[in-house]
Amino acid sequence: MTDTLNTDIAITATPTTGVGAAACTIAESDVRRMSRWVRGAYTLSTDSPVNVDLSGLSEAHYLTVRSSAKVRVRITSADGNNQAIPVNPFAIIVCSGEPITAIDLTREAGVETTVEVFFAQEP
Repeated sequence: MTDTLNTDIAITATPTTGVGAAACTIAESDVRRMSRWVRGAYTLSTDSPVNVDLSGLSEAHYLTVRSSAKVRVRITSADGNNQAIPVNPFAIIVCSGEPITAIDLTREAGVETTVEVFFAQEP
């Protein structure tokens, strides 16, 4: 049995000045099947990286990170180890072709940070 992951994202940039200035809209609507998914919360109270527990998933094809302050998310996939992504306050990564096999989180030095993660594995 599989669950369904529905994603609806709309980003619109509209200039506040300028006659005839163009606006930009990017919209994405996606439905994916998931064999398993995990949600977790972390409090980063030291400056050392914290490994995210994949809870038995062999890989993650979808990752969402939301943080209370800037956090560095490092992912490992077939494309390489420790690929660093700065997140403040959120990021969504969809990677069906090269799924994530490891994730860790590092806070800004001295700033206690709470982080929520959601990740899912496709069948």
